[in-house]
Amino acid sequence: MAKRDVLNHVYACIGTMRSRGDKLNVQKVAVAAGVARATLYLPDPDWQEVREVIKGKPSLRVKLVEIEVTEASRVKRKAAELHERVASAEGEIQAIRKDAERIYRKLVDQLQYYVALAAETPAKTANRAKQLKEAGHDKQEIKRLRAEVAMLQHQVRAAPAEPAALTTKRYITLPTSSSWADTLASFMDQLAEVIPDDPVAKTIGAVYVLCGLPMAGKTPWATGHKSGVSGVTLYVDGTAHTAEQRRFIADRLRKLTKAPIHCVRLRADGPTCVARSGRKHRGAAHIEVQDAIEKIAAEFEEVSLIEAFNSIVLA
Repeated sequence: MAKRDVLNHVYACIGTMRSRGDKLNVQKVAVAAGVARATLYLPDPDWQEVREVIKGKPSLRVKLVEIEVTEASRVKRKAAELHERVASAEGEIQAIRKDAERIYRKLVDQLQYYVALAAETPAKTANRAKQLKEAGHDKQEIKRLRAEVAMLQHQVRAAPAEPAALTTKRYITLPTSSSWADTLASFMDQLAEVIPDDPVAKTIGAVYVLCGLPMAGKTPWATGHKSGVSGVTLYVDGTAHTAEQRRFIADRLRKLTKAPIHCVRLRADGPTCVARSGRKHRGAAHIEVQDAIEKIAAEFEEVSLIEAFNSIVLA
């Protein structure tokens, strides 16, 4: 259970920040309250409630600081109401997504059942026809069963040798121009949305952590990739250009899922990525991307076989 004084202080900070019209996230609240970000991510129900309040859930524990009601404050209050409505809609989307994942698993189970049934039924029906013939059963029944056997055998021959894996894709897209602290906060927030609970975690079939410079082709690779496993395939689309970043991402994912985690190394070098940026961007936008490419290239630490990945994919 969270300490009451720490919890009350955090709620007070949330109230103060909301009264100023600040946009809240876990990182900003942790800094304002003077507590470790890891504390706010604890699985304790009290801290889970705090995270929901940060996302916009109404709470009687948040005491807004009284401020003068001016035209500007009314606009901020209206924006806060809209934010709460968006948060509520996001909650409904999460519920719909959970239902979709549950239905998806049922469909996979049904497909496997009918594939197995199609493989077994011809042999069983043929055996029954043989027994009826030996017992002197009606010849019309034997004829019907033989026709059924022929039809089922034709269906089995026409079916693919193995059914294609049913899979869906989920993406976590990390910013490239921000600090590692902001990138980390973005990763944690998106991870909590993609894998909100254990039932959803169990649907993850594989995880791919993309590693490379900006404009190296990470997003097209993830979009065009075809996973060979059933379930949800999760792609973490960011530069992941240091061993520390990759270790943190892999460790956090392994706490939530037992699925294999692969590192995809996009090997396009700095000049190639800068040239791609020049074809896509112009003016200040190109200069900003070029600066990010050069900065990340200078800090880049190559992926090692000793890192905690099930495999390293070179692309």
